[in-house]
Amino acid sequence: MKGGGRKVFKSSCPKQTLQLLIKNLKRRTKMRKNIYLVLSVFMVFGLILTACGGTTATPTETTAPTEPVAEKVTLKIYLLDYTPDTIEWLKSEINPAFEAAHPGETVEITEGTWSGWETTFSGFFAAGEGPDIINLGSEMNTLYGESLADMDPYLGGGCL
Repeated sequence: MKGGGRKVFKSSCPKQTLQLLIKNLKRRTKMRKNIYLVLSVFMVFGLILTACGGTTATPTETTAPTEPVAEKVTLKIYLLDYTPDTIEWLKSEINPAFEAAHPGETVEITEGTWSGWETTFSGFFAAGEGPDIINLGSEMNTLYGESLADMDPYLGGGCL
């Protein structure tokens, strides 16, 4: 991967890509909760083993483990020359629905133009700080293919 950092998802279908990212964020949240559950079970098991260790020390009071505060996640999307209606639809309907379904997670849409895209994209990939989703023309796959994650296999047959 060029420039290090996280992978950027590419697809010619922004609606399906957003749905896939929502699904992946749900899975990551579920996995995070499962990890905390497993860690809690191991901690309880360790306490039981310690209690059965044969020592006669006075038992101390323990408190139940608290669930850590979920980290805030911002999904960054960079869109080039989308119609104002599409941008408004994403900001007024999709973002609020996503954020309501995923407390603590937000969607940040940045609008751009094709003017000067070479400088913008090269900077993203060199710094490893680009958006999570970016719409690119297929001709750009040869330029940035190593820095992109192909989303088409996850879209189950492509665009609708």
